[in-house]
Amino acid sequence: MKKYIPLLLVVFFPYSVSMGFFMGPEPGTLLIGAALLVASGLSLGYFLYALIKKPNIRKLSLACMLIKLLQIPAFVCIYLLGLGGMMVFLVGGFVAIVLLFIMDCIAVAQSGALMLACAVRAQKENRISKKEAIAYAICSFIFVIDVVSCIML
Repeated sequence: MKKYIPLLLVVFFPYSVSMGFFMGPEPGTLLIGAALLVASGLSLGYFLYALIKKPNIRKLSLACMLIKLLQIPAFVCIYLLGLGGMMVFLVGGFVAIVLLFIMDCIAVAQSGALMLACAVRAQKENRISKKEAIAYAICSFIFVIDVVSCIML
């Protein structure tokens, strides 16, 4: 399980988005950009690792589930920031809403890539059927359903 500990840095990206909005333009952008690069690199690296090597699917899916569950409070915070932006709804509020939506989609894509790798690996090991693997792969990129499907896998 030690080799999956760096994956917990993927959890930090949505939190960096909410913290970055409170830090101001320059340090906030720097924090979000650095977290985006680290989390995307780790997600892609572990995605390729799961497809090329044969990791323990149980441990990889546990790490994926922990990532999804630990990101829930950050998504709630981002949602509340977006709600605040809607209340303001000036030009800056609209831009904030769009940026928060894009950051949410990126965060789901990062953790969804890991879930996709888990589904593919589980199907290759004949733990789940091809139809189930396709369903898990699709569900891993849909808000809220991704957490439920990750727990089920």
